[in-house]
Amino acid sequence: MKWGKLLGFVVDHPIFAAEMLRVGKTTPEAVNVQLSRWKKAGKITQLRRGVYMVNPPYARLPAGYDLYVAALLHAPSYLSLASEFREY
Repeated sequence: MKWGKLLGFVVDHPIFAAEMLRVGKTTPEAVNVQLSRWKKAGKITQLRRGVYMVNPPYARLPAGYDLYVAALLHAPSYLSLASEFREY
């Protein structure tokens, strides 16, 4: 998969699962190699096994997205009303 095509898929939500890239005619090995290249180039960050995030400036994170990421990585969890939203 090309970088531009990935950005088209994750334009609204910069967090994606590696399984999303493995659908179709591609091999899992080819996807793993491409993910590794993107990580080395600093374009993506691995949040946990199989879950990645597109780094700024390639994707803009909406306000409060850090809270969504925290809830995604540590489930079950809850978010307090005392949380402070900040703009990226």
